[in-house]
Amino acid sequence: MATSPRQIFVARPEVKTQFVYCERLLRGSFPSLIDSGADHCVFPARFGEAVGISVRRGEAYSAIGIGEDVAYFHRITVYVQLAGKVYHFTCTVGFMAALDRTDTGLLGRHGFFELFDAITFKHRARLVELVPRS
Repeated sequence: MATSPRQIFVARPEVKTQFVYCERLLRGSFPSLIDSGADHCVFPARFGEAVGISVRRGEAYSAIGIGEDVAYFHRITVYVQLAGKVYHFTCTVGFMAALDRTDTGLLGRHGFFELFDAITFKHRARLVELVPRS
């Protein structure tokens, strides 16, 4: 794996994600990064709009880190697939227009990380170990 700014490949801890809002399931799944630096789960705004969320009517917070933008928070149920098993959780997540161009979500400490007793990133092995809550 190259380490220069021109690198072509970066191993990322991505999982397939879907979500439900008011019994409306987002069509298809999308990748989300397991992000130990994210306080909250955040998804592209257009995905929220696709299931009928009036994104900009949510509680607004300024976000810094993935670019400066505003995240609008709404309560939804999120589903992630890990090693053939589906986990779900209901929490307040942010929707950001800045993520629309990536089609990728972020799984943060509030919500996702709370499903597990331990999450270990093994960088050289390109693995993430997740120990479900007991």
